[in-house]
Amino acid sequence: MEAKKRLIKFLRLSLERPSSVEIVLALLWFTLAIITFSNAGADFLCFLVLIFGGMVMGAIWALRGLFHLVRYVFRSEDRGLAFRRLVAWSVLPIIVVLAMGAKVKQEKLLTIRLKLSEAALLEFVQNVPADTNEEFSKKKQWVGLFHLSDVQDIDGCVRFITTNDILDDAGLAYSPKGKPPVLGEDYYWHLYGPWWLWERSW
Repeated sequence: MEAKKRLIKFLRLSLERPSSVEIVLALLWFTLAIITFSNAGADFLCFLVLIFGGMVMGAIWALRGLFHLVRYVFRSEDRGLAFRRLVAWSVLPIIVVLAMGAKVKQEKLLTIRLKLSEAALLEFVQNVPADTNEEFSKKKQWVGLFHLSDVQDIDGCVRFITTNDILDDAGLAYSPKGKPPVLGEDYYWHLYGPWWLWERSW
């Protein structure tokens, strides 16, 4: 009987307010969303974690929201408390909405990340030997805020992979002479100045 009471109390408290673990996990989830959507593409594994993590957090939030809404409607003596807790729990959907907005504004986030890393990237591309193929940097390395691999120099255009984009690869191209050369099913989107977003399709 005592164990049953403790379980009921634990469940009631869990419904009433988030635990510190849940708050930390929500913040980590949001941080992962920003890191993922500020890259040239959305890493497949990170994207899955964001999707399923968002679904779990959404289910938890919906359960608590329903719990407080029922208390607010049917228990007048708890309305003030229930309303405050309902407002407090609106923080989670706000985080989710912000993360969705980050996806929509992915190019702007990428531009900010690129500007923060530009000095290091410029130093890197200037030291890439002419006509380098991707074998020059099969091993990944950090340059600024980007994890680079498959570095190529094609007629003065230096391009490199920074992540995968679901089933393709994605990265950046530094092309001071204009639009980068297209090989195979390459796609480019201009960011600013000599910088382009590069997607390598297979």
